[in-house]
Amino acid sequence: MNDLEGIKPILANVDKAVADLKEIVADVKEGKGTVGKILRDDEIIDQVNQTLSGVNRLVNRANNYKTDVSLYSGFNSKDASRTDFNLDLIPGPERFFRLGVVVSDYGRTVSNETIKTTTVNNGTPTVTNEVKENKDAYKFNLQIARRINHFAYRAGIFESTGGLGVDYLLPDYGFKASLETFDFDKDLGPFVRLATEVRLWSVVYAKIQGEDLASKTDGQSLTISAGLRFNDEDLAALIGLLAN
Repeated sequence: MNDLEGIKPILANVDKAVADLKEIVADVKEGKGTVGKILRDDEIIDQVNQTLSGVNRLVNRANNYKTDVSLYSGFNSKDASRTDFNLDLIPGPERFFRLGVVVSDYGRTVSNETIKTTTVNNGTPTVTNEVKENKDAYKFNLQIARRINHFAYRAGIFESTGGLGVDYLLPDYGFKASLETFDFDKDLGPFVRLATEVRLWSVVYAKIQGEDLASKTDGQSLTISAGLRFNDEDLAALIGLLAN
């Protein structure tokens, strides 16, 4: 009997909660209160639907982007080295955007540092200015490209200077030939690069580049590199292989 007496208050509270809940649901259905007005207001519902549609479009657009990643490292005929990394963002088959960084210790001067040295001979001070070249620096790529059939035309920043480029692509054979020109210096002439890239096996590639071919100061050189190139399908296959 005592147990029943103890349960009665609990059951009464449950009945009250259920009644309150029914009242709240009825108000919402009738459009009363903040929640009811939101759920019954067609303008607010339309705004919510438009927002959700916009979010879905952004997500679908991001999912539609494909990527191509390349990393090369090699040696230059001027007893120097070169490493470059590029990321191509491909929103559609007809265009892509390239972001990259290049590290090399050859080529044209990136920046100069003037060092002044003062010497005294027979009581007469002599000032000597020495220009120290800094070629070991990071250089950046930021380009936009348009593909037409087997050709891709690029424009933007090439190794931290403005320039243009064109590629001839045979993706089924893993082959690409490129011509780039940038750093249009009136004294040195434009920097012209001719390169060929070929797939050796799977994601392993080799590249040969003729550097500064139009140099007016005999700056021509040759770079031979090897590296890796991945697209989305290659990355998915690699992840699947590692997971197994």
